[in-house]
Amino acid sequence: MPALKKILIIIILARISAFGFSEKPPAIEPVVEFQREVAVQLFHGAEVSINVHGKAVLECYRDSKLAEVYYFSPDIRLVFRKNGIEVYDDNGLISGGLIEIRCKPRNDVSVLIIQGKSYRGYFRVIAGESSGEMIALNIVDLDDYLMGVLPSEIGDREKNEYEAAKAQAVAARTYAIWKMNVDGSSGRLFPTIADQVYAGKDSEIDILSMAVRETAGELMFFENRPLAAYYHA
Repeated sequence: MPALKKILIIIILARISAFGFSEKPPAIEPVVEFQREVAVQLFHGAEVSINVHGKAVLECYRDSKLAEVYYFSPDIRLVFRKNGIEVYDDNGLISGGLIEIRCKPRNDVSVLIIQGKSYRGYFRVIAGESSGEMIALNIVDLDDYLMGVLPSEIGDREKNEYEAAKAQAVAARTYAIWKMNVDGSSGRLFPTIADQVYAGKDSEIDILSMAVRETAGELMFFENRPLAAYYHA
């Protein structure tokens, strides 16, 4: 090969590498300025039971103020009455006339359960503004929420599909942030196809949880705002 051709080939290869056609992908700076907690509506009705594996704290609010605090480990039952929410355990009525209840795990190994499913974070149960019923919300860290979303939305993945799992994590995170902040939003998400299917802690899959953690803080933007990242099966 003539020397001139050798020089041209070296120059071309150097330019290809300089323009990003290398095996190493560009670094992505995570976006961190967004609300870390999301609210997911798990229940809407007049009576519901909350269970705990371990120990939990029950904070009772009356007239917008924290009125009573209880520590419990057995199951409790919440019933909506005309005068507010009543709390029962196996021994009967604990408290009543409440406008809000917050049920929180006492330590990292305690898990809260509602309607047969366990969830990270804590539960906030509030009297409905006009329905005469209660609304139970799961207040949970965004990425903990996503670990309960991906298994239902993308299913179990093989190692060679890991990049697809990461892409799903970014799309689901972006959708959640967009929905929580869109005009007219109630400030809460639904755990169904109305938003994203969210099945809680028991549904988590290691490879998908790793995809969530490795993309922490990553969002998709359009015109400097998180975009409406709709996706479908």
